[in-house]
Amino acid sequence: MTMIEETVRADASIDLRGEVCPHPVMLTLEQLDRMQTGQVLLVVADCPPALRSIPFEVVRHGHRVIGEPICDGPDIRILIEKTGERVADFPCCCNAKG
Repeated sequence: MTMIEETVRADASIDLRGEVCPHPVMLTLEQLDRMQTGQVLLVVADCPPALRSIPFEVVRHGHRVIGEPICDGPDIRILIEKTGERVADFPCCCNAKG
């Protein structure tokens, strides 16, 4: 457990190990939609693109990543604070064409 994780208590957690892109992003955003403003979500994933895609998408949707994502072996842990309602539906970065 890191200092940030010892300081910030998660109100909910979601274990996305075994899920591949774009599911970690989609499931994280769905969980945040069910939470109250100010609550903190702990996301645990093991899909390497999630290290970038989850923080990128949650910020685009108006939420705040607390600290830096933590890599612990194959696991990635990300703390996210729900800071408001989704401001818009953006396409997932994993589905971008170009």
